[in-house]
Amino acid sequence: MKIVVQNGVKHALARRVAERMAAHFPPAWSRCVKTLMLCGRYGDLGVSFAAKEHALMLYWPMQPPFPDVTEAVDMLVAALATVSESGALPRHFVPAHVVAGSDDIAAVRERCLQVLKDDAAASNSPR
Repeated sequence: MKIVVQNGVKHALARRVAERMAAHFPPAWSRCVKTLMLCGRYGDLGVSFAAKEHALMLYWPMQPPFPDVTEAVDMLVAALATVSESGALPRHFVPAHVVAGSDDIAAVRERCLQVLKDDAAASNSPR
């Protein structure tokens, strides 16, 4: 899965973190989504899927209030799981329902959250 960051966007998930998370994604997710785009937009945290391009866009708000980064991880994991299962995202997508409905998805989420914790610890350690 290719990770792309929209020019000029300060996304809560850095490319390096998203790439480490992608290592924990099931192979089926990478077959359905070829590109993960980390984008910014005016409005709330969101996600969309372009089926023709096999691209999932994860949108981070460009202005406060900013959500917690774990919400972005939840949305990302749930969206990838949904797309790999159905080939699309429903109009009214609720990430919590997807994550809560599967132990496998919850396990991927936990591994992704560990990547976030490891990155935060590495960023805060003295060099």
